[in-house]
Amino acid sequence: MRRAIILTLALAVLSPAAASAVEVPGTAQFALTDRGTVAVAPGFASAGSAYAPVTGRRTFTVFARLRAPVLRRPTTVLVKHKAARKGCAATYAADNGTRLPVGVGVPDRAGYLTLTSREVNWRRAGRHRFCVWLTTKPRARVTPASSIVRFYDRGTGALQLATRDENGTGVLTYVASTDPHTLTTSSFNCPPDSSTNWGLRTRPGAYGLIEYYSFSYSPDDCVRGVTAAVTGSTAGDFTLSMDVAQAAAGAINQAGGMCLLPNVEETLSDARALVAAQGCRVGRRIPARKDGIAAGRVWVYTVNGARASLVPRGTRVDLGVQPG
Repeated sequence: MRRAIILTLALAVLSPAAASAVEVPGTAQFALTDRGTVAVAPGFASAGSAYAPVTGRRTFTVFARLRAPVLRRPTTVLVKHKAARKGCAATYAADNGTRLPVGVGVPDRAGYLTLTSREVNWRRAGRHRFCVWLTTKPRARVTPASSIVRFYDRGTGALQLATRDENGTGVLTYVASTDPHTLTTSSFNCPPDSSTNWGLRTRPGAYGLIEYYSFSYSPDDCVRGVTAAVTGSTAGDFTLSMDVAQAAAGAINQAGGMCLLPNVEETLSDARALVAAQGCRVGRRIPARKDGIAAGRVWVYTVNGARASLVPRGTRVDLGVQPG
């Protein structure tokens, strides 16, 4: 009889994965392909270029690919932001947006450049446009590039779905929130049933979210079920419950009204279904290497080139796929 394996991780955060130099989420090379394009990722100073589109103290990473020819010397770009419904003017000086100063960097030979702003107190929820002029001259007439970000004030997401690995098929339970909440988990159908009260969860991890993961599998003589009950969250009180048979059949349980992205290894079909079921848009498949991942498996979800965990519905989410 195969032993029941229940791996419960009450983690502050899963560690970012190492990847090859040109395929690392959080770099301009990963985010972009075409010259003259940009992507903007709001995040935390402590979390590098992770994608965290929530109001509060934020830094902004600008990924750019400059137009040819490229001089390999310190440079910057000009950035303003505004409501998404408004376009970008032909010049930085003529644009009526709000200035966002970014730092200085040196582009590589292919024109890829990554710049980061100072920490700012961001208070704007909803869709916002970042206009970027790939020049240092405010009155130069260059075609502006732009990047859209959907921001939110506070949020909670919860998921249950299949996890498929060397242990077989199990139930992945994932809860993440910007704010404190109380969590209780329990298992059923495989005696002895168990229950754990995690109490008030208040400690965010490196990506600014209070997170909980569990991976639950069945022994040979029963079909294990898992329940997660959340109270006092930004989405109110809710309970999710799923057994391994439901997970194997492709069920997805969700709560909170957000798109929650677990950033654990999934099949491509499961990853696409997860994004679509939560009301987000499935974007590109981007090669992303990580040791120990089978070819064709998705192991990271990204938005605007950076690792994402909790984003508003309607966001386009790209899938980082192990090549091979």
